[in-house]
Amino acid sequence: LALYDKSLAVQRKAFGDRHPPAATAYGNIADVYNDQSEYTKALAFYHKSLAIKLENLDPKHPDVTSTQRKIEAVKKKM
Repeated sequence: LALYDKSLAVQRKAFGDRHPPAATAYGNIADVYNDQSEYTKALAFYHKSLAIKLENLDPKHPDVTSTQRKIEAVKKKM
């Protein structure tokens, strides 16, 4: 998780808060929280990732739909 946090900081510095690499970093952090059964934290990071993806990609893009599926899967676990 610490490495993903560092990655996010680098992505945000290099590209800004609303660029696709930041969305990927947020998604990676969400995956870790999901694996640790920290579902509330996972959802927060998945939602950040999704918001950035929706600003930059078509709503039907595979990265968008993948994140939407992950959000639904986490919600079912809660």
